[in-house]
Amino acid sequence: MESFAFIRRASHKLQVIMRPSLDKMRRIKRNNEFIQETKYNHLSLAFWTCLQLESDLIAEMPLPPSGLLSYEDDMPHPNMSLLEGFDQRILDSYPGQLYLRTHLNSIHRMFYAPEDPAKPGKDKFRNVYVVSDAVSGMHWVAPSFAFREDDPPADDILAARLRAKYWGAQVITYRPFIRQILQFSDSLKNHASSPNFPSLSSEFRQDITAPAIHPKARTHGDIDPQVVELAKKGVTALIESTRAFHGLGDKRPIITNVFGTAHACVLPPTNCLHFKLTTF
Repeated sequence: MESFAFIRRASHKLQVIMRPSLDKMRRIKRNNEFIQETKYNHLSLAFWTCLQLESDLIAEMPLPPSGLLSYEDDMPHPNMSLLEGFDQRILDSYPGQLYLRTHLNSIHRMFYAPEDPAKPGKDKFRNVYVVSDAVSGMHWVAPSFAFREDDPPADDILAARLRAKYWGAQVITYRPFIRQILQFSDSLKNHASSPNFPSLSSEFRQDITAPAIHPKARTHGDIDPQVVELAKKGVTALIESTRAFHGLGDKRPIITNVFGTAHACVLPPTNCLHFKLTTF
């Protein structure tokens, strides 16, 4: 709570400081330009740093936001080439964190949130495979941080944090398919002989293209193989997200929310899911 109090206070002060520069920042963002002036670059860096810290805490605890989030769509990313005095790995990892944050927001907005009637058709992600490909190609991160999905956990905190966020994004992408199979298995167990076999609910919006278990499916063999494959990817993502920090050894992890991260690293539920899906 003490950490959040400091972050929230900084976010309130930052909103006052950056208010005279908002029009300039909006123009830079709208024109897809790079920030060229140090003053605006410092504002952008402070904004994205405060927003990420605040969001990490609010995601795990019921805390009041500062209002900084309302400026997210207007704020360009910092120009890392203008920064001096930072280790190159820090400069390389920061844009990756911002990309994954934007990607996570896109998943929530495109898949789960109702479409904004004022902006019809604006969403670029309408297909589960397109969403997955947006990060799996590793084009979003510096070569020094690129990794294969079967690599062991990273042994330094910057890479570990990037991978944790990457796997978190994959969990959000694939979890609906895990849920479909678990719901279907429960229905088979409890309603197999009933003529009114329960219909499966979808987490996705209706305009999203994604494989689903057919309403007439009555055995595990009737499940679309694509659903099974995507569910397996989801289980892999769950497991990898829980062990993202396991490669740090005895090093103390530098993370925003210790309790939230510790909670996310509870492994038994994912092992249980892995066991269930190996039956397919």
